[in-house]
Amino acid sequence: MTNNQKHLSRVLVVIALSFTFVAGYVTSLDRTTSPKAIFTGNEEHRISTEVALRYVANFHAMEGAQLTAGYMGRNIFEQILAQEEAVGIRIYNARLDNGSPTYVIVGVDSEGNDLIGGVIGEDILQCPPWCPDGTLRLYPDQQSLVLK
Repeated sequence: MTNNQKHLSRVLVVIALSFTFVAGYVTSLDRTTSPKAIFTGNEEHRISTEVALRYVANFHAMEGAQLTAGYMGRNIFEQILAQEEAVGIRIYNARLDNGSPTYVIVGVDSEGNDLIGGVIGEDILQCPPWCPDGTLRLYPDQQSLVLK
């Protein structure tokens, strides 16, 4: 083996060892650093009435209008958000044992995990029939939209 070949093989070994060291270091960083919060509770969720109407209409056009809306009192939201780790609420489309559609709500921590060991809500008042006349309804049938 010539001197140039020996020198080249040494350089290649050093490069390979360097890459191995760097890869090991980067991998160990991923395991030792704590995950960053992905949810803060301060995310912006407000939309305009027009956008809300369009989104609801989009859903009903694809899924059919089995459940227009559901009401839950503020107390269940307050109970869920009062949990120490809760920064927000996740809403699941669900079905009761009898097949009726409903929503299930659960707290979410800053890493995006459902707080399934805590307070979980359901028991909605379905709309219809619990939709009083004269209220704003985000329903695709624009004739049912009544603003006071």
